[in-house]
Amino acid sequence: GGYTCACLHGYETSDDGKTCTNVDECSNNLDNCHDDATCTDASPGFSCDCNPGYFGTGQVCFPCPKNKYKDDFGNGPECNDCPAFAATIGTASASMPSCACQAGYGGQAGDGDDCQTCSVGTYKESDADGDCIDCPALTTTVGTGAISQGQCVCSPGYGFVGAACTLCPVGQYKEDAGNTACKACPSGWTTAAPGATSLGDCSVDVDECALLDPCDAANSRC
Repeated sequence: GGYTCACLHGYETSDDGKTCTNVDECSNNLDNCHDDATCTDASPGFSCDCNPGYFGTGQVCFPCPKNKYKDDFGNGPECNDCPAFAATIGTASASMPSCACQAGYGGQAGDGDDCQTCSVGTYKESDADGDCIDCPALTTTVGTGAISQGQCVCSPGYGFVGAACTLCPVGQYKEDAGNTACKACPSGWTTAAPGATSLGDCSVDVDECALLDPCDAANSRC
């Protein structure tokens, strides 16, 4: 006669042949967890949880793709999105502070704030949290979301002369931002002051008689 005790899966028979004790699969490297997962022993068995920065089943874990993050241990089909217009430098990001506002956007995405498009006259060159930077004096941008200082061009009312922005003189104007020359007012018209920004500023009638006196002084009157 006699008997034997057969322990259930996840347990092993102790020296007395009767008592079943839990097998620590994690400590004994008996688990099938992924290299980027953490094994947690249970009684019986074990569980596998993908590490922060990784998603999957635990047996298989994938790095969070660029512009996503995961800040806890656990399994699931995807990672969390960074705030709008924010990006991560690489993959497998493990926290929201890994998200930073993209070039052309200012703000603090790492704190969970929204990234705001750089306004006209400002720019931001890198994927990093922070404020947009003002263009140099006398310059601006053509639109919003500029990503480099090279997009800063001469402001309206300033012409591009000799690689520098110069105030349009009296009698000239420039309507748009850009590295172009000022335009002359139509014949017979001028501006009241330098720095005119529209054709409508050419509203001062030129007194050719006072300026040029083109007539025969002896035999005519202007």
